[in-house]
Amino acid sequence: MRRVKFTKEGFDNLKAEYEKLLKERPEAVGTLKAARELGDLSENSLYHTAKANLRSIDSRLGRLSNMIKLATVVRPKKFTVEQDGKKVVYEIVGDFEANPADKKISANSPIGNALIDKKIGDHVSIKTPKGKITIKILKIH
Repeated sequence: MRRVKFTKEGFDNLKAEYEKLLKERPEAVGTLKAARELGDLSENSLYHTAKANLRSIDSRLGRLSNMIKLATVVRPKKFTVEQDGKKVVYEIVGDFEANPADKKISANSPIGNALIDKKIGDHVSIKTPKGKITIKILKIH
């Protein structure tokens, strides 16, 4: 199976979400049990809602558990670049932590992939969904 990359912060957030859901699960089971005891399940909206909630929690716990098992913690890498005459700082983070609006990008994104093995002073042309951009690497943190 393919390893899943996370920064330490991202991995800690993943584990925290997993622990939070583990704590919520017993209450969801209790709600489902109480709803089941109300009788006719075919028209019991509380039962159907509680069942869907528990199913959602269990599904998310399964996905998080797999991600935790496959996780590799990596050090984030920052690049200060010149793009369109402005200085921009990109931080390369794990795939599930990427947030382009905050300039946190995955190594698998077009920009992240282009920056990974470059050096200070390199000019890089990148084809992005918004069109082609050219950047110059000013600093690698």
